[in-house]
Amino acid sequence: GILDLSILDGYVISPIIYSKGSKLHPLLIILSIYVSSSLFGSIGVVLAIPFLIVINVFLRFIKEKN
Repeated sequence: GILDLSILDGYVISPIIYSKGSKLHPLLIILSIYVSSSLFGSIGVVLAIPFLIVINVFLRFIKEKN
């Protein structure tokens, strides 16, 4: 039961909460966590969402500038 709740929290609830705060799609958040954890391990998991938000802000800035 604890394992199931942990998986549910990590892959469903947390991305939905992060998406509301950062205006990103939950699937994009899950994908970024998966890719960064595959490339950088546990450090990648911690830095995935902040890095994704920085990229999103940068792309919005470039889009508004043009």
